[in-house]
Amino acid sequence: MLSTRNDADIRWGTISRDGTKICGVSLDTIGFFARSISDIQLISRVFDIIEPSSTASKFPSSISDCTFGFVKTDQWDPLASEDLKKIWTEAQDLLSKAGAQVEEVDLGEEFTNLAGPNGRHQELMEGEGRINIMREYKVGKDKLDETLIKFAENTRGMTKQRLVQVQDEIAALRPKMDKIAGKYSVLITPSVPGIAPEGLAWTGPHHFCSMWTALHVPSINVPGFAGSKGLPIGLTLVAPRYVSCTRCADD
Repeated sequence: MLSTRNDADIRWGTISRDGTKICGVSLDTIGFFARSISDIQLISRVFDIIEPSSTASKFPSSISDCTFGFVKTDQWDPLASEDLKKIWTEAQDLLSKAGAQVEEVDLGEEFTNLAGPNGRHQELMEGEGRINIMREYKVGKDKLDETLIKFAENTRGMTKQRLVQVQDEIAALRPKMDKIAGKYSVLITPSVPGIAPEGLAWTGPHHFCSMWTALHVPSINVPGFAGSKGLPIGLTLVAPRYVSCTRCADD
């Protein structure tokens, strides 16, 4: 495993969104692609988001002292490819052989229907997106992607009352997720259903990632495996808010 050793937590809201176009104010945040943990440390110093942590000394010093919680989420059955199922088992085996504790984690009923095309994340994105895309819709509808046009025209029929309900429901789940994730050195969860789709028309479904965006937790995708055709496929590490999600020492 990797450790930032500086308790850097690049999560929702740690970097200003000034100068960016906002769609969903409860969801949009700044993320990065990096080659290594040292690159993430550099980014963290540039944006001044590393701070001393009184809990750093409590982090496990060896992978054998770590407990990893594997979370499939309710998106597993409709989305998981054979490639994902293979690396899911492979990751558990690798960690177990290294001496770590591995557990499957069931988040329970209240965390269902967060992701997916009709999930609460999607409702939140469309409800908030309609407000924030309206100017572009009015002055240049012909230049917008069909997805954004649907947001502006509220094809889902989202009401203000439903938007508030969804905002409140998701906000109430955030401290609950902190408690669940806090029981483990890190949670491991799927990043994508499988390898990237062919062509440039579509990047693939985001539904394995969207619930973690809505919950505002720090997450890092590690493309450490290969699927069919030798193409990369990774898993995501998730931790409680304001706790580094790579808390085990280098091993």
